[in-house]
Amino acid sequence: MSAITYQKQTAKTADIESHLLNCDAFFKPKLSSYVNIHEYSDKISKKAITFEAWHLNTLIGLVAVYYNKKEAYITNVSVIDTYVGIGIAKKLLLQAIEKAIKYNSTKMSLIVHKNNTNALLFYKKIGFKATTQESMTINMFYNLEITNG
Repeated sequence: MSAITYQKQTAKTADIESHLLNCDAFFKPKLSSYVNIHEYSDKISKKAITFEAWHLNTLIGLVAVYYNKKEAYITNVSVIDTYVGIGIAKKLLLQAIEKAIKYNSTKMSLIVHKNNTNALLFYKKIGFKATTQESMTINMFYNLEITNG
């Protein structure tokens, strides 16, 4: 297999849409059950900072983050199924955390479905903590104040 390359802010709306469609069934629940993937891809392309893993011309991993003055919000973490388990999501997420530190953000947050046990374990392993739980989702955060001193 040829090398996986990592980039930032290069994916176009069509790349993101194709990627999310490839990952749709692996979201719990399916991504398409709660968002319009085309509109969501366009929003990510225009408003988020994207951290990307590519294999040849295929977007295989994506972390999309909205940054503001004090907080970073992760809207998407996804890896195409055949590439899961080789560290792509971790590498992209750590790049997003580094960017948040450079922005002097105090925390990074995300929402995960309460039944998505693999994602919950992954985020906890990275250092995210659960804060509140809604009926079907868990809010999690990563404290950047310690890193920012």
